[in-house]
Amino acid sequence: MIKELDLTAQYLISKPGRHAIRFQGWIRIVEKQRYEQSWKETEKDPGKAWSYRRFEATVGTPSNSVTVNVQPGPLPEKYVVAEKLLPALPKEWEFAVNWVPPRTTDPEYTLFPPARKKSDSVIVVRLSQGPPLKNERRAGEWNGKNVYIRSSAADEKAWPDHDRRLVEILNGR
Repeated sequence: MIKELDLTAQYLISKPGRHAIRFQGWIRIVEKQRYEQSWKETEKDPGKAWSYRRFEATVGTPSNSVTVNVQPGPLPEKYVVAEKLLPALPKEWEFAVNWVPPRTTDPEYTLFPPARKKSDSVIVVRLSQGPPLKNERRAGEWNGKNVYIRSSAADEKAWPDHDRRLVEILNGR
């Protein structure tokens, strides 16, 4: 039985009010000790990222429906960014919040081009007051933070001038 669960990692619920949630899909159950060990392995060898999957069980039954009441208040930055970027993405692009970014504690957002294959590049946006990481470039500023972007020439072809456009979207232009 789960007594308490933070749903913010799975659902973007930012508007006050009553919301019904029902998960449908696959639930991965991983032993906590093995999950923590996999993160330690990843720090030593990034090629082992997500190696815990070989120790997981998968359940395909949908959950019960849960009703939650969201009270008015300040939104965490991840929600504000998601609400700005999602409706402004080019047609058929997908968006994900990297709730636990692998390289930093700063929030990261991944933009997936249409019909993406597993080996294809993605655009990663990171907001930080710190310096850029390897392969990142500073595209501008939003809300007192640097907007850093990692992308490839293929991403530029799929969404020309995305660096400038992403900063404009974040700044409401």
